[in-house]
Amino acid sequence: MKAIRIFIVLMLAVPIFSLAQNRVQAEDIIDLINAGQDVSYKNSVIVGDLDFRTLDDVTADKPLRKLRIGRFSSQSYTSHVRSSLSFIDCTFTGDVLAYVHIDKKNETYNAVFYEDVNFQGCAFEEASAFKYMKISEPLNLDGVEFEGDSDFKYTKIEGRSFTSYLLKNRRRY
Repeated sequence: MKAIRIFIVLMLAVPIFSLAQNRVQAEDIIDLINAGQDVSYKNSVIVGDLDFRTLDDVTADKPLRKLRIGRFSSQSYTSHVRSSLSFIDCTFTGDVLAYVHIDKKNETYNAVFYEDVNFQGCAFEEASAFKYMKISEPLNLDGVEFEGDSDFKYTKIEGRSFTSYLLKNRRRY
């Protein structure tokens, strides 16, 4: 009888454990990208800021012309994301930063994604900055919720504007 009770308790506990969300530090995702590994999480909570400026593969862009604002010249950097990213039903608790502009230094950081990007069913609780981001297809944003500010201005997907991409794929979104 005691063995049956233990069996029943274990059978009831298994679904609870399988529904529990895994907590992942944003820095660990950056480490995977830096190691050249694809990133794949499902039903996870991403804790901290996912800041693509912190990647190892960052290049300084050569300016087309020398811009001078006051005494300071402008400098831009590109973070190269060469791994595929797949987040399904995840929650991002911090900022997700594929674009950052630092006024005091007049520096701009942008990210380029060379592989698939999937944010299916994800929730972004804080700011999401994807401005000027360049991405290859496919991009999956099915069921995404932005609770904080989100910026996709000037984002390019296979050379098309973000709005054009969404209109082309409007049946998906």
